[in-house]
Amino acid sequence: MNTRVILDNIRSIHNVGSIFRTSSGAGVSEIILVGITPGPQDLRLSKTALGAEKEVQYSLYNNFREFKNSKSFDLSLVVSVEQDDRSIGLREFTEILKK
Repeated sequence: MNTRVILDNIRSIHNVGSIFRTSSGAGVSEIILVGITPGPQDLRLSKTALGAEKEVQYSLYNNFREFKNSKSFDLSLVVSVEQDDRSIGLREFTEILKK
């Protein structure tokens, strides 16, 4: 299964670098960078990505509509990560996927 991560308007270059690192370790095939989300073209990203920005493929889009209208748009399963009182834990989520 191709796993892609969509980062829509993430401001923090350090968070994006960390997501590149995590994605590399998790076997993510591509990171979609949308809007103001910084990418590897900004050399500061490598400070937290630690080389993962060279291992994980990425694509840049000016906005989500541009991505949605692209040939690579395919969202079979979308998972959003957010801290919220209604959030479910990762273990519970993986159990749901197994069903």
